[in-house]
Amino acid sequence: IVIDLGGGVTDVSLFRDGALAAAASLPVGSMSVTQDVAQLLKTSLDEAERLKLSHGNAYPADVSESVTAEVQQLGQPVPRPMQGRVLAEIIESRVREIARLAKQAVENGRPGSVAGVPVVLTGNGARLPGVDRVVAITFGDSSVRTMIATKGTAAISGLAAYISQTADEIAPSEASASWKDKFKNLLNL
Repeated sequence: IVIDLGGGVTDVSLFRDGALAAAASLPVGSMSVTQDVAQLLKTSLDEAERLKLSHGNAYPADVSESVTAEVQQLGQPVPRPMQGRVLAEIIESRVREIARLAKQAVENGRPGSVAGVPVVLTGNGARLPGVDRVVAITFGDSSVRTMIATKGTAAISGLAAYISQTADEIAPSEASASWKDKFKNLLNL
């Protein structure tokens, strides 16, 4: 299962035997988390995003009771302190909903339980600490791995996948060609 937690949408893909078996796009994403923080803490979206990125965690148990964050509320002249765990509980609520919707989407495309099926998280929303733990619990303690593409990584990964799938088509004429030769040959196409 691949869950791409983007800003406005979350894309869910189920792969079986290396092929796409089912896919869904959910109309919620990491921006939904920001909107919840803004609404519940009465802040601007910019302030909510700042709080999410600098102090956010989707798993409240990981946040010490002593952690606080300064919140600049709308219409207030000075920021006020807030417990970090309160912010985490707001974030957890939306992340748990996204994980539940992703699980339902997978169950619609796969007969049987999803418990134990490996999950890969990607997208900027997956960068938030604790998201992997919430998803693992929601999916019945599945193993969850987070893969965040850095600039250029996605293109290289895609190219590597293409090479592995089409190795016979792009192989040089010598029978003993290595993967390096195949890669060089592909780049020369």
